[in-house]
Amino acid sequence: MATNKDLISTAEALASELGQDKPETEGLKNADLVKLVSELEATKAEAKVETETEAEKPRYTVAMGKSIITKRGILADGVEITEKDFANGKLTLNDFVDSGYIEKNK
Repeated sequence: MATNKDLISTAEALASELGQDKPETEGLKNADLVKLVSELEATKAEAKVETETEAEKPRYTVAMGKSIITKRGILADGVEITEKDFANGKLTLNDFVDSGYIEKNK
């Protein structure tokens, strides 16, 4: 079992990583400190999952029910697409976005 001193330093380090203020630990018993550290670790894990999910999402995809002929060949709906896939680059990409063949993801 970790000591109170170890748990306090762990809680402070986790709060710092999350950009939170130093947690109030004075007067807390060992079980309370364990709960605090567990909550901070869960928050850190949730933040990591959200960041990974956002990073995995492509900026542009072929719209559902559509397909587009590109330098890479025919791309079906849901496939990531970039300006490098077109001879005219960004200009062609923007035209397809305007016509609804390509979706711009947030």
